[in-house]
Amino acid sequence: DYVFLECESLEQIDIPSSVTSIGNHAFSLCLNLKNVTIPSRVKKIENGTFKDCRRLKSVEIPFGVKKIGDEAFYGCYELESVEMPNSVENIGNYAFKCCTKLKNIRIPLNVRTIGKESFGYCLRLENLEIPSSISFIGSHAFNRCKNLSIKIPGSLTGTYFGEDPFEGCKSIY
Repeated sequence: DYVFLECESLEQIDIPSSVTSIGNHAFSLCLNLKNVTIPSRVKKIENGTFKDCRRLKSVEIPFGVKKIGDEAFYGCYELESVEMPNSVENIGNYAFKCCTKLKNIRIPLNVRTIGKESFGYCLRLENLEIPSSISFIGSHAFNRCKNLSIKIPGSLTGTYFGEDPFEGCKSIY
């Protein structure tokens, strides 16, 4: 945990392929981190792993990752794209909150939970489809995503929705 916290000179990191876990807040506040390669053996992106890495532009999450922890990418203002594999089942609270340049993201087919304010204030997010596997969407999950059009499948029986999960979104269909 906290291994590279506030390492402002770090711009790029290729995490060795032998790594299976990246600790909580491992790269938090690495303000100049732009590129990161996450090895395929990692199964979980822990809480706050890349929080406030303000120059991080894109992330490819490898197949096998099942959970994206709370605040994992919170405040990554320059993050434009995220590739998430179908192995992802849970997206934590505030996971991508305030990723203001995030424009495209695909919610994987096996995701069951989207936490509270997971995508809040992703101001440029445009189109998103909620998979039928979803069982929980947290409060304000897509809060203030003013350009976002969300497609929701008709087969969401038994899905629990927190308070105003789509507040401020452009449209829901």
